Amino acid sequence: ATIVNFEKCDSKLMNYVKGLKTGSTLITLPGTQNMPETSMTVTLIPAAHCVGSTMFLFTYESKKILFTG
Repeated sequence: ATIVNFEKCDSKLMNYVKGLKTGSTLITLPGTQNMPETSMTVTLIPAAHCVGSTMFLFTYESKKILFTG
């Protein structure tokens, strides 16, 4: 997670930025020439070591990845 300064960002990059709330959200990644469109669930989990800290749990089919930063 990061703080984004919208005035200084490339508009192409901003097409991929999405605000998420705590809990689960289904996201869809656009397909490319070598990979089809993919949907996965992203779950935001409070990390609790400081205000606003978050872990991201990515779930795709039967695979799970926990990103802690």
